[in-house]
Amino acid sequence: MRIRQLPTSFRNPFGLWMKAVWYKANPRSSDYMKARFAECYPGSTFLNTGAGAISAAALAGSSKVVLLYPDSIGLGYSAIERAVARDAPHAAVEVLNGRRRQFAFDRKARWALRFRRFLEWTMLIECLAGVTLLLATPFLLLFDFLRGKT
Repeated sequence: MRIRQLPTSFRNPFGLWMKAVWYKANPRSSDYMKARFAECYPGSTFLNTGAGAISAAALAGSSKVVLLYPDSIGLGYSAIERAVARDAPHAAVEVLNGRRRQFAFDRKARWALRFRRFLEWTMLIECLAGVTLLLATPFLLLFDFLRGKT
């Protein structure tokens, strides 16, 4: 993955952020994902998006498309999902992720993934928890001091 090779430098805060998101996602290797695909869909055709864009003709006649997410929620796969929806509109779309979970990629799953991806990319929960801890620290220290714990 390209993010793995990004240098860790405070001069590139966006790169640090991307690397932190990638690290938290803990993606599986492409060999692992190919093995999972072969295990779950023996005899099926594997098309690798890492080797280049997949042509519309390759997807046009498909009755089923399986998206392989190396992480749990498919960070960075929105463009591929849109291409599949555009090029194979009548195909049943399923997802097989790096956590050994399999689910239908329907409207409900799409919205749930969008929400989870938003939380993952923004690290909103982590940032709010950090700010809360920073704001609560003086009060907790004062409380401990008054109880004689410090």
